[in-house]
Amino acid sequence: MRRAQVTLVDQSDCFTYKPLLYELINGSANKEEVAPYFNQLLAPYPIRFVQGKVVGIEEESGSDVEVSGKVQLEGGTSLDYDYLVMGLGSQTDTRGIPGVKDYALPFNSYEDAVKVSSVTMEAWCCFALTLHAAGSPASTALSGTQTDRSACASLSTHPRPPLLPHPIPPHTIPPQGPSGPGPD
Repeated sequence: MRRAQVTLVDQSDCFTYKPLLYELINGSANKEEVAPYFNQLLAPYPIRFVQGKVVGIEEESGSDVEVSGKVQLEGGTSLDYDYLVMGLGSQTDTRGIPGVKDYALPFNSYEDAVKVSSVTMEAWCCFALTLHAAGSPASTALSGTQTDRSACASLSTHPRPPLLPHPIPPHTIPPQGPSGPGPD
């Protein structure tokens, strides 16, 4: 019996373990834990990794044909296969809700988590520095435990979009009652 050769094709050079994305934001995980490079992740296994974008699949017919088909990659490369398993991945779905594309941040990739973390840090810094400027006794504890002023100050030197350039239209925010979302 012939030994199987497994080939993994992905557009990215990294795998994203989505259940840990939030841990990048709270600092309890790093890039290597959440988005390791495929070459490192697959090193202990007899799996070939090809970075590329699949643009087509050609299926060959006939019972006497050893190769069952070809996977076409962008750039003209093709890979022969006997058995093909496809995992299409995921994309953020805004469900057509007005304002989501303009005001919400996707949370589907390592890059998304880094952006959310940056915006979260910026918002926290603004909050902590506002408390400090207002003379709140909690401001010292808050700024000391969650962030430091030098990190907040460095954020102002980098160009970035404003947190909320325009108010969110009221029809996109569900009403809140004493028992949670829904009519009062």
